[in-house]
Amino acid sequence: SLPEEHQLFLPLHQAKKALEAVAQELMALLTSLQPGTLLEVGQLATQLQAEPGRVSFSFNVLEAVQLESKTSPTSYTWHGRVHLVPSLVWLRHLADQERVLELLYRSSLPSQEGELQAASEPREKLMVGVLAQKLLMVSLVSPEGSLDVSLACRVIHGPREGKLRARLTQVREVCAVLASAGLLKGGSLKSPLIQYVGPKVGGESLTQEEASSLPGGGAVRQAMDKREGQEELDRALGHIV
Repeated sequence: SLPEEHQLFLPLHQAKKALEAVAQELMALLTSLQPGTLLEVGQLATQLQAEPGRVSFSFNVLEAVQLESKTSPTSYTWHGRVHLVPSLVWLRHLADQERVLELLYRSSLPSQEGELQAASEPREKLMVGVLAQKLLMVSLVSPEGSLDVSLACRVIHGPREGKLRARLTQVREVCAVLASAGLLKGGSLKSPLIQYVGPKVGGESLTQEEASSLPGGGAVRQAMDKREGQEELDRALGHIV
């Protein structure tokens, strides 16, 4: 027999909420909180009527720019924007050290030439937080002020990266969360151009004291001191995410 009508459609509160909507509602809630507030993924998912996985994904992205830090597998501490500008200055510094602007140029060449010229080989799958940081690094150094999301994906993952469609989808999802935090706009299917709209950090420097004050600041400071190239910097990225 045919199913009843009520069996064909989920109730509105059970329908999957788009990540963009979850991120926007989450940021609206977070900005009303005092720094130091403890956040539980499950409780917020229930409050927002969202899937816990999408709340957790958003938290991982926000942690990448020091808006919060993980305190347990399912909880985070909200910092507010106190560490945001130093975090962005650090990412701009890393972009210079990793020669992201040069890689951006090489990745923008026509496909065949670009694949021969690109400096990096296909990379392993990145953690969400590291992906968010690298996306911001590309956006911060883009000389045009904006870049296509597919180009950003090639810079981050390499020109011969497999599973490109899945990687591109994840980059768009990260864009949505960073947009909710007022750092990027665009990067979606409807608006593929990514534009950095956060605080201006070009020409700014990060002191040792400021680096140490960041959550995970020890790894940041060591990367600034040693400057031993891509491997050292990637290790630092992994330590704070």
